[in-house]
Amino acid sequence: MFIYKRCFSSLSPAVVAQKGPHQSVLLQEVIDSFRGVNMKTFIDCTLGGGGHSYEIVKQYPSIETHIGIDTDPTAHGISRTRLIELQRDNLNTILVRKNFRHLHGILTEVLGSSNNVADGILLDLGVSSMQLDTASRGFSFAKDGPLDMRLDPSTLLTAEEIVNSWSEMQLGRIIRDYGGEKQWRLVARRISEARSAESLSSTLQLSDIIGRTIKRRDVGKMIHPATRTFQALRIAVNEELRVIEEVLPAAANALKPGGRLAVITFHSLEDRIAKQFFRLLDNEEDVNKNKSRVLKHEEELDEDESVTSLKKIPLKNSFRVLTQKPVVPTKAEISFNPRSRSAKLRIIECI
Repeated sequence: MFIYKRCFSSLSPAVVAQKGPHQSVLLQEVIDSFRGVNMKTFIDCTLGGGGHSYEIVKQYPSIETHIGIDTDPTAHGISRTRLIELQRDNLNTILVRKNFRHLHGILTEVLGSSNNVADGILLDLGVSSMQLDTASRGFSFAKDGPLDMRLDPSTLLTAEEIVNSWSEMQLGRIIRDYGGEKQWRLVARRISEARSAESLSSTLQLSDIIGRTIKRRDVGKMIHPATRTFQALRIAVNEELRVIEEVLPAAANALKPGGRLAVITFHSLEDRIAKQFFRLLDNEEDVNKNKSRVLKHEEELDEDESVTSLKKIPLKNSFRVLTQKPVVPTKAEISFNPRSRSAKLRIIECI
């Protein structure tokens, strides 16, 4: 029985050799997640700049079908240029510009079925460096840009709409539940007061309000006062937790016997969903009956907030967790890429 165990502590050549604006996190660990699997069909649900996909397709020449999914058009442009280097006669690469929450429909359209079709699936739930570092996307509290924060530019809801039109109570609750901000009431009040004087439209405008509300001594030297509020807004804009709830059962169903699903999370809310979902599968419990155990954060939201638990997709296979504890970056990787420090990798196998 395969149980994941890291057998290195220094940076692998694949990590050091990475190119492009985004450094793929836990790259060698993700590559190793699929060791021993007869890799014919690989699905990267979070294509990004193509870093994980590039190395997996390169190191598993048995892959015949590679599907890369991302909602961000910029990511597609970067990854397409990168992946073209790996073209070979037996490889069919299909890039899909959709949100991975639609995995069930995507696989049905591309492969003719969404069940028992994949040998390896990757979900890297972090926001990429190329998104964070592009001021016009509105993710960064350190760079001036519009209060946007949409991962998919074609969607309608923006951070600007939330901070200017949602009630102070709604603002406070997402800052508390999605950001874990202890001073959520005060932050929501200051935002509400500021917007009554003028509409909030820029990231630095909002960052300055929060910076004057929360002192650095209250959050630690390593964390900017606006970090948690910006995280909360990004999660709300993109419905990130709901999307995870929808994709996990679809990804589990898509695995062939012997196939593996690797999930990288970057904050406690994401990781709790993945951990509890994997635990339910590993215990061979009925996910639909036990969905109330998942996403306890929803109990904190407004009654009129549109929230869901795990999507009701019956699971036909059995599974086992291959990571008893989440795999985290080595000290060497954190030194090389500080943004990797909160990453956690969990792996489950269809049996």
